Amino acid sequence: GVLALAKNSKAASRIQKAWAKGEVLKEYLCVVESPVDVLRNRSIALPELEGLLSTCDDEIKKRMCILKSSNDAWGKLSWEDEKENVIVISGRIRRSSGGGRGSVQAIPVDMRSELLNGSPHTTMRNKSDDRICHLECRHLGSYPDLRLSSRGMGAESKLDLIAVRTSTGARHQVRALLSLVGGSPIVGDLRYGADGPMPDQSVALHARSLFMPSVRLGGTDLSMAPFEAPIPHCWRELFNMMDGELQ
Repeated sequence: GVLALAKNSKAASRIQKAWAKGEVLKEYLCVVESPVDVLRNRSIALPELEGLLSTCDDEIKKRMCILKSSNDAWGKLSWEDEKENVIVISGRIRRSSGGGRGSVQAIPVDMRSELLNGSPHTTMRNKSDDRICHLECRHLGSYPDLRLSSRGMGAESKLDLIAVRTSTGARHQVRALLSLVGGSPIVGDLRYGADGPMPDQSVALHARSLFMPSVRLGGTDLSMAPFEAPIPHCWRELFNMMDGELQ
């Protein structure tokens, strides 16, 4: 997927500052094993979340650190017209003592309760140094799992493609939140509960786009469009997925 490399210290500093402020917007494509309804049942719809936020004071809104992908930050790429189909998954990310080196734990956060009670857990970090992260997810479609039929294991099953947006960068946040909070492991992600590996041992998580609208690098205006990467070639073979079909 997309990888940003700074060619000099000035560019690196500007990107790092924007990243720290939550102004670097990221979109991932994830192929998940569980039906999308499982994910919906463990999340909150974006319109409902916006309604709850409208009753909160400005300080709580600021501490929430939720990227609303329907707002102006995404410009032409906004999900405003798709808002009814966007869900939000929230959880506390903390270091794990088990599950393999570098693994993290993800503990669900009930945003309805948090906002109605004005809980301090809406901050980015709490006293135990847990990191509060939010993912905005939109279902893009269902695709056949051709891995089984290619191995002579009978009829193909269905997998779901999810677009995920976030402005935070906690380690393994997308993988852990989708699986441990959303009940939807990413295909091939054995560390976080996937049923089996991909043929090439990869994880079906793709850094689709990186948008840095507030960053200015010389005469380059990065607010016009994100950097975007095409889907992996193997997805076409394994999931019968074509880049031009994705909206």
